[in-house]
Amino acid sequence: MTGPDEERPNFFLLLGLDPAVPWDEALFNREFAKQRASWTKASGGIGRRASEAKAKLFWKEQIDGVMRDPERREQEQARAGQLQEAARIARRAELSARLDLLLVRGFLLEEEVAKLRTDFAEVLESSPELKRRLAAAPLRQALSDVPAPLDPAREAEILTHLDGVRAQSLYDVLHEVDQAVTHTSAREVLLAAADQLADKAHKIKDKRNPKVLHWERLSSLARVVFGSDDEHRRHDVSMRQARLQSLLTDFEETLSIAAEVSAPQVELFLRRARDRGIEDIEHARGYFVEYFRARKWPVQLPAEETQRQLARLVQCAYCHELNKPREKVCQTCGESLRIPCPNCGQVEPRYGGGCRCGFPIGQRPLVESLLAEARSAAERLDLERARLDLERAERIWRLPPDRADELTVRLRDTRRALDETRDRITTAATSVERLIRERRFVAAVEQLRAAPDGLPQRDQLLSQAERAVDQAREHYRQARQPDHTSTTRAELYAEALRVCDDFEPARGELQRIPPEPPRRVRAVVDGPAAGVRLEWQPSLDPDISYVVVRGVGVRSPSCVEDLPDQQRVGTTVRTSWRDRRAAEVPGRTLRYAVFTERRGTFSAPAAAEPVLVAADAADVRCTAEEGRVVLTWRVPEHAVRVEVRRTALGSGADGVVLSELGVGRAVDTEVRTGMRYRYTLRVAYRDAADGLWWSPGVVLDVTPIERPLPPGPLTAAAKPTTTGMYRHRVQLRWPAAEAGVVWIVRQAGAGWLREGEVMAEDALHRDGLILRDGPPADDVWINSEMDLCSYFPVLLFEHSGHVGRPRRYAYTNEPADVEGEFGGATVRLGWRWPDGVVAALVGHDTARLPVDPTAASGQLVVDRLGGEPYGGVEVPAGDGGELYVLVAAVVRRDGLDFVTSGVPVRIRRPGVRVGYAVRHLNRRRRELILWTEQPVTLPALVLVSRPGRLPCARADGIRVAEIPSGMTVTGQRTVALPRGTGDESHHRLFTAAATDSVAVEWET
Repeated sequence: MTGPDEERPNFFLLLGLDPAVPWDEALFNREFAKQRASWTKASGGIGRRASEAKAKLFWKEQIDGVMRDPERREQEQARAGQLQEAARIARRAELSARLDLLLVRGFLLEEEVAKLRTDFAEVLESSPELKRRLAAAPLRQALSDVPAPLDPAREAEILTHLDGVRAQSLYDVLHEVDQAVTHTSAREVLLAAADQLADKAHKIKDKRNPKVLHWERLSSLARVVFGSDDEHRRHDVSMRQARLQSLLTDFEETLSIAAEVSAPQVELFLRRARDRGIEDIEHARGYFVEYFRARKWPVQLPAEETQRQLARLVQCAYCHELNKPREKVCQTCGESLRIPCPNCGQVEPRYGGGCRCGFPIGQRPLVESLLAEARSAAERLDLERARLDLERAERIWRLPPDRADELTVRLRDTRRALDETRDRITTAATSVERLIRERRFVAAVEQLRAAPDGLPQRDQLLSQAERAVDQAREHYRQARQPDHTSTTRAELYAEALRVCDDFEPARGELQRIPPEPPRRVRAVVDGPAAGVRLEWQPSLDPDISYVVVRGVGVRSPSCVEDLPDQQRVGTTVRTSWRDRRAAEVPGRTLRYAVFTERRGTFSAPAAAEPVLVAADAADVRCTAEEGRVVLTWRVPEHAVRVEVRRTALGSGADGVVLSELGVGRAVDTEVRTGMRYRYTLRVAYRDAADGLWWSPGVVLDVTPIERPLPPGPLTAAAKPTTTGMYRHRVQLRWPAAEAGVVWIVRQAGAGWLREGEVMAEDALHRDGLILRDGPPADDVWINSEMDLCSYFPVLLFEHSGHVGRPRRYAYTNEPADVEGEFGGATVRLGWRWPDGVVAALVGHDTARLPVDPTAASGQLVVDRLGGEPYGGVEVPAGDGGELYVLVAAVVRRDGLDFVTSGVPVRIRRPGVRVGYAVRHLNRRRRELILWTEQPVTLPALVLVSRPGRLPCARADGIRVAEIPSGMTVTGQRTVALPRGTGDESHHRLFTAAATDSVAVEWET
């Protein structure tokens, strides 16, 4: 018995999620949203694709439930793995059965192999046995599919230029520039070789060389021929026929006297054809017989067994000589005939030195020779020659990264050894270069003496380093003379270090002679933002720099180390420094000391008078409200007092200091609406002498106003997306504000803003998108995962934002097939519900089409009943002649209604009113009664019924009867209806086509 999970698709496979990898919630959300959008879009069409999309949309709620439940998701994941394995087993069995059927005749056609490789690529990748079986199958080209040769003019041009360079085919010419080229090389290899051939011809300066013209033209012809598979095949046919024609010409000239061909001569022709790479003996024999029979020469054919023996001969991939099938090595060159191709594993040498898969197996001796040359050059430390030979061998013997044979391993080992040698030399050269650049000649001498062989300019660099060390040693020796002053000794030690920076004996002696400190250090506070500026007079010592240290506390810094109460803030060779980060420690007494540094030796400290940075309060905000002004701020650490001064601008009166201040907040109610005020907020700090230091102050101007009305109403309307550059576009409109500016803030879902809130302007930037232009303003949606949002209109006035009523917007499918017909004082609307919609908002107006269903003068919310596919409502229309309607979809999320822009409908009242009723004669017999006050010819009609309620649309229920157009009603007319089941308790009459709905007005 089939369970419910087996009747539905597996959700991992449906969404394209790999069950073998760990669960990724974010990946699932992205793929589910993308697939859901794709299914929704496809479901609106017709045909098989739309049907499949609708079937997939049916499972979306169950997908969400299963994949978010860890236990059920784990079961789904295990089942997905089982289904994948079962599918792989079935596919392997299918491929094996196809091979059994095709190989009954003893060979495969090339087209059959290509199709199997394409159709079963994933099976061949995971099944080496089937892959070997397919590769080992005998191959033949279908006679009916043998392509025609090249255009005669192109073929003649190719042969002419080939003769000019003494080559038999384009492969031979391209092989000269890329030795990996064979008759079976891939297209990209051949095209790259054609470009190399053109470069080779271009680089020859002597254009009189006859080969230049031939190479240039052959490279152009090769790009054309190998540029398409069809031309490539036609070229191979032409070259094969050219080789046969050359043989035939020789035979015809030699046998012209006898004018007949014996069986041994035919056998010799076939052998020579095999020598030239013609594998299809049957084709060669047919070509030979047709040629000489056209000349009416008698031709004796060899026995079939002779022909089969010739076909079984094995051609050496290296020297191209033919060998008996059982031979293991070539009887001419001694190379093995049974070495498998390292790329595909098959033993099938082809003419031209290539395997059927395109790998150049015939180039093995050349690769062996190049490898030996590369190793020899590496031993001689001729690394450039070794690199060139090794790269040439690697270009020829180029296997995929996941495959390797013995020769590939040797190539990789040689490459590794060459790279290691080069890296050692490069590392040593880089290190020595750095040491010499840094004048660390003692270490350079040690490294040069221990450097590997092959280091460039080793002797010259060693001599340079040794001379520098000797010069430093001489300066050191002079400084040690007893008759020198300490200043002179310091200069000589410094000179020794300037010549050789790592001459440590000089450094050790120099550290015992500290430099003179700077003089008259002065610290000045230019302002909190500018920091502290320090100036001093220079030290008398040469070759020095200065270190600035900042301390916080009661003592000045006595050393240059970073300690809990001091910090090294800068190093300079100038006699000034600006500590821009001093504002990070406002209100603290700062003590600065400057030290002279000479090659790691520091002088005694030179201290400045202590200073203090008085920083202003942070995050100062001023909000004007009706009858009051509210100030807020954040007090810096170590502040001891805050002062807020209010000045009425233009009044000429002195400022007033506010007396009642809260913690970080002040409310000033002594203000008048419409007057402009200036508020200055200062912060005080206490210095080491117990005095007060005041900050410069923050100044804000503000005007108390009446509380502005929030902007609105805000309307939204979807606009078409024609360029494909974005997913959706919404045009927003709102009335202009009398004062201030209006921003529209878009936030995902319900958002966090609330109608009636007043907040600081910069708080609006925390989340969402702000539209500053308009009205109107276009909001372009690029995010593929967003489907619901809230648009908040915000009035910006005096740095405050006043939030209005939001327009909650949904991006989903609109109601479809919206229909409307007058019926007395109402209009009956009907539509087809889109997926995922729980209600509809019907906005209506008798004067004009509403711009937004949420802003229409009349609004009706219609809830969807269960899973009903159709919905409808009767809209009051009064006695007017027209009704304008917007029917929008409603999506409910978190207790809120998100509404689309709606489908516009205009319904006109027709000039003729027709009444109707369905009369039941008994349980199953019934009739339709039509009446009118004036004669009328009716359009085509359809009577629809359904139990429980009135049908909402033509497709909402059972079609009871269809009445063709042309029926005339004068007074009253009765129409017999088909016998029913007795359950059709509610009937409704529609015009058969929506375009005819204005013909009559129905009255029941």
